[in-house]
Amino acid sequence: MHDYGNMNLDALRAAVRERKLGADGTPGGRTSWAALADRATLTAVLTAHDAGRTRELPLADASAPASAPTVPGVPGDAAALLVQALGMLRGNAGLTDADWEKVRAVAAEEAAKNGQRIIVVKDAPGAPQIDVGRAHASFPRLLEVLQAGLIPYLLGPPGTGKTHACQQAAKALDMPFEADSFNEQTPDYRISGFKNAAGEFVETPFYRASTGPGLYLGDEIDKAAASVTGAFNMALSNGCASFACGVTTIHEGTRFVFAGNTAGLGATPQYPDRQVLPMDFRDRFVFIDWPVDESLERDLALAHNPKAGEWVAFVQKVRANIHAAALPLSASPRASITGARLLGMGWTWEDTCQAALWRHAPASVVKRARGEA
Repeated sequence: MHDYGNMNLDALRAAVRERKLGADGTPGGRTSWAALADRATLTAVLTAHDAGRTRELPLADASAPASAPTVPGVPGDAAALLVQALGMLRGNAGLTDADWEKVRAVAAEEAAKNGQRIIVVKDAPGAPQIDVGRAHASFPRLLEVLQAGLIPYLLGPPGTGKTHACQQAAKALDMPFEADSFNEQTPDYRISGFKNAAGEFVETPFYRASTGPGLYLGDEIDKAAASVTGAFNMALSNGCASFACGVTTIHEGTRFVFAGNTAGLGATPQYPDRQVLPMDFRDRFVFIDWPVDESLERDLALAHNPKAGEWVAFVQKVRANIHAAALPLSASPRASITGARLLGMGWTWEDTCQAALWRHAPASVVKRARGEA
């Protein structure tokens, strides 16, 4: 029997993946995000496997008595959540059938709220599984559109993980990731490339992805000038693109993604520099809403500072107030993550608010954002 108690979290995860274990210790099963995130559960998975157990996973909780019972009929995916639920019920002298129903209800509620956190891509029987890690709730839709050969447009506010999701998609599709970000002054040679003084063609990210295959992200495309969107039009419709080295056929495996904070219909109070994208350009996309995934936001912030739960809840409350009153402030997931880190470094609450949220906004605006007016 291995001494799993002395292994670090990464080693425990690796051991579970190498054995291809499910969350109940069964060979060939699928280990969920919940199990992978919880050290005690991983230890229980491996111990159950070594002991030949293939049906029920103990509720692994370091504070629980050694005789902690199993949960008949509850999927192993919910194991880490059930540990929390059991803690809520431990005040009872004994756990009745009604108590177990409460445990199952809590697990189901949390699972529905949090959604999937580990995306595993498997294109065909026998193909290797690729674990892309903790993902946004809209990630499966992005991947589905890309696999269909369509062109997604990710529409959402700053800090919601659009770029990171594209990097995950590239990993899932096993291809290089290339990206550009645009503004109204971006020259079209950023797309088409150019020849240097020696007459050599200078490649661009768009060229490398197009001739790859590769996954290309055109970020903040709603800032781009018409010359840039025009340079994309041929490639997105006709299977070829004009570069400084000549007209080049787009690789059949290449995938394109574009992203913006607006839908390309022009400036808004929050984004006054955004362009009106030509209708023929907008017509090429499958629009995918990419809002803040508050569950993922919380997970990422707490990964930096496990004690920052109150801070994350405060940022999310401020975000709702900003939206309701159309205030000129931003409370993106970056505020949650940055604030969690600052508080973990010993910063005061007010200093963290000023640095990560208010950013010297007028006192009247801050008061409304706090919900005090």
